[in-house]
Amino acid sequence: MKERKEFIKNQISKHKPKVVVFYGKSKEYLNAWEEISGCEFKKDPSFQKKNNINYVSIKHPVYKGTPLEYFKKIGNKINKKHPLS
Repeated sequence: MKERKEFIKNQISKHKPKVVVFYGKSKEYLNAWEEISGCEFKKDPSFQKKNNINYVSIKHPVYKGTPLEYFKKIGNKINKKHPLS
């Protein structure tokens, strides 16, 4: 996992995206996302901003019982801040 975290961190630093979406809310994943981003993710979903990059931590799309509406709301919120057009 250490190499994967470093790879993701380096890619974010290199490409400077407007938004980074982290999938997975287990303790292991949250610790990794917090280490990579330098942000703290307490809520679900969690939206944080650091160094002009928006970080979003959400449930994994295959997590049982998560309604499609959950992902639509998150997508709409991201799109309001960063429209595609």
